[in-house]
Amino acid sequence: MDFFKVISEELKEVETRLNGGILSEIRFVSKSSSYILKSGGKKLRPALVLLSAKACNFNGNRSINLACALELIHTATLVHDDVIDEAYLRRGKETLNARYDNKLSILLGDYLFSQAVSLVIADGDKRIMETIAATVSQVCEGEILQTLKANTLPHEAEYLNMVEKKTASLFSSCCKIGALVGDNPQQTIESLADYGFNLGIAFQITDDILDLTSSEAKIGKSIKNDLSNGKFTLPVIYVAGKATTSELSTLTNGGGKEEIVKLIERYGGFEYSQNQAKNYCEVARQSLKELKSSQYKKALIELVDYTLNRVK
Repeated sequence: MDFFKVISEELKEVETRLNGGILSEIRFVSKSSSYILKSGGKKLRPALVLLSAKACNFNGNRSINLACALELIHTATLVHDDVIDEAYLRRGKETLNARYDNKLSILLGDYLFSQAVSLVIADGDKRIMETIAATVSQVCEGEILQTLKANTLPHEAEYLNMVEKKTASLFSSCCKIGALVGDNPQQTIESLADYGFNLGIAFQITDDILDLTSSEAKIGKSIKNDLSNGKFTLPVIYVAGKATTSELSTLTNGGGKEEIVKLIERYGGFEYSQNQAKNYCEVARQSLKELKSSQYKKALIELVDYTLNRVK
């Protein structure tokens, strides 16, 4: 991803600290933490922290430490999600719950979260502590809502509420924290938080499209896991409002992947979802207007384009 080139050295430092920083007297903890943190991933959350900080003219060690904290929080949520979803593949590798078991995976997720908290406390900025505490609460609420709604077809507004909590809140927090380390005006902080929020919604919608249209080999995770776990995403929700009774049964009762994809294509579910993602991306782009021109602002804009182009 070319837009990461402007922060390539900082991202390398984040990876170095993550890969070498999780140490425990319990060998399993160090080994398993290293396994999951070295599993690749796009590193979007730490990149958002770093790009936002740089776009606000901040250069320093704080943004790297906080980027590590946000990636640890994100990784902890993935570990827990894989347990809940009974997923066996993540980033092209076995999930921890497939490799070990659910109990150990949950505990390791908690441990990663505790390491993130330590980094945030060491930073010492009360505003950042409050931002992360509120975000973690939002993410947990989103997961709870999604679990309560399992096997129930939600309205589009309910789906978006879950996406806002589970995904957009963390994207927003990353960008807001990047602005906070530079001690910027409130308007700048809010603009970057809005950028991250809308980018996060668009990113999740395109992720949901890919869950139905891509292959495990291509995206490196279990495919159609959402439907098999009773989670109905935007392409399905849109088509459900237009489908016949028998077609609705195919969508909600575990029809074959090819059959479901053809049904969504027939009613324009993917096109509708892509257009919704495009709308959120445009709002994200507009949120950056007040930022001064820089290579970092350009990278944030390119990230918007990347989000839309993921499903092409």
